[in-house]
Amino acid sequence: MPTALLAYGSNRPSPCRGPGPGDGLTVGDANTLPAGRVRRVLFHLAANLVLLLGVVSGGWATDYTFDVVTSGSWGTATNWTPNGNPGGGATGSGDRVVNPTGSTRYTITLDGDRYIKEVNIQALTMNTGSSGSLILDDTPTLRRPTGTQTCYFNCDIVTTSGTLTLTPVNGAIDITGVLSGPSNVSKSPSTGSVYLSNTANTYAGTTTFRGDLYITSLADVGVACSLGQPADATAGTISFGIVNNTFGGNLIYTGGAASTNRVLDFASGAATNTITHNGTGLLQFTSAVTN
Repeated sequence: MPTALLAYGSNRPSPCRGPGPGDGLTVGDANTLPAGRVRRVLFHLAANLVLLLGVVSGGWATDYTFDVVTSGSWGTATNWTPNGNPGGGATGSGDRVVNPTGSTRYTITLDGDRYIKEVNIQALTMNTGSSGSLILDDTPTLRRPTGTQTCYFNCDIVTTSGTLTLTPVNGAIDITGVLSGPSNVSKSPSTGSVYLSNTANTYAGTTTFRGDLYITSLADVGVACSLGQPADATAGTISFGIVNNTFGGNLIYTGGAASTNRVLDFASGAATNTITHNGTGLLQFTSAVTN
């Protein structure tokens, strides 16, 4: 029998200051978790059950190191070692972009579409220049190898296939640009945080995560939001944790009032999964709950 801990406020699971009237969180169509309350819910899961009890591939072609002291354009060949234009060709280049370990923050400005398999960056800010998107293909990965810095992707990201794996380790990955494409999105391992900060993401696949995933908007299946724009209930399932794994998932909502019919899937055998409402207004889940 899985356990779901649902919390409202910034200091889970401790009580918090309650916001204004009408704030809270519901799962199913019957009950609301008011502001400042935390309730642990035990429930049996059956087919089409609605929760009413409380609320609750290979290597890469070339490794390119960005070796400018602080910032520069992606398209300048001498900004890279080896000199070149990583991901400047057609899809499937298989190139990987890295930077040295350490706390130095590197700012890279895109100046056109770049096809990359993996970005493995310690401390990065990636901005959009005159044009272009970061296009990730062939089982793509955005990775922070060590340390506690945040990598900011202030550019649009397009996936072409496979599952996009977000690996922040002990730091954070913050994607503020639009995330689109057919791929699934997976956050792993349980350490570190991922922020899907754009409210108009249109990626079509499922969302699976361990640890902290921050989102700023939620909507029904078929409507763009932080968790993409899946076409059906299966693709729209929000999956917490991994079956029989030590670590569950914590979905942290920071937006305004919202309602969604997307299915919540709490992994069987995982640690406690949580939904934390740090936004404003009522956050309502009207869907079935599965495991």
